[in-house]
Amino acid sequence: MARAARKKATRQYTSRKGRRKAESPEMRSGLGINMANYSSFPKAIRDRFVDGYEEAKSAYASGAFHVSGSLTKGKRKSARQGVFDHVRETGSERLQLYLNEPNEPGKAFRAGVRSGVQVIWNEEGAGRSEYGARYNPSAQFYEQARSYGYSRAAVDRVHRSKGGDDAPSSITSMKKDDDSNLYWPVRTARGTHWHYTIKKGSRNRWYVAFRRRDGDSAIHYITPEASASRKLHYYRTRQDAFEALASHVFQGKHAAFKNPRRRR
Repeated sequence: MARAARKKATRQYTSRKGRRKAESPEMRSGLGINMANYSSFPKAIRDRFVDGYEEAKSAYASGAFHVSGSLTKGKRKSARQGVFDHVRETGSERLQLYLNEPNEPGKAFRAGVRSGVQVIWNEEGAGRSEYGARYNPSAQFYEQARSYGYSRAAVDRVHRSKGGDDAPSSITSMKKDDDSNLYWPVRTARGTHWHYTIKKGSRNRWYVAFRRRDGDSAIHYITPEASASRKLHYYRTRQDAFEALASHVFQGKHAAFKNPRRRR
């Protein structure tokens, strides 16, 4: 009798479970991590939560979803889906796997996305506009890339395949060396550190020098076509020189340069 009762109960549970509305893996939760308690979780889980949170900000900054009115259940779901689509389009393979993985890192990542959406909505509702763009400088990077005629997908492809660095978002974001020249550090695909430097030459014209950070390489000059040449190219304004520099980085052309030192 007891065995028959257990079988009946199991059949009833299975039947009830089978009638539940289907739910995509990326919408499932259950870990219980959120902005209020995430610090109590192990570091590996916290890191995945933060990854999801940052992806939500990046997605919002790129226009993957928009904030309007109060955050209803439908808007929350739509915003999350926008973030997930954004990750599928631009995220690394590892981040894309977190969208569906049923383990704790996957759950933490998706919880971070949900919390990110909530925080963005709160910030925008409080009048702190352009939240995503303020906390995600790459939004300006992509915007400038588009002004040079490069699509977001093209920039991301170069960034992932060649290990490219982010280009300076504006001339004011560049660094200054000891001689007050503007420079921008990058690392090539071989892990070598190089510097772009904007300098003033003759007749108040400008040029872009490109060489190893330690100076142990020949000097290359960035041309208006965003290529590197041993011939000096001058620009009428510093802004023109900057745009050639930024375009060279956008295209990942710095990645091909290697350590000129000969290994013995």
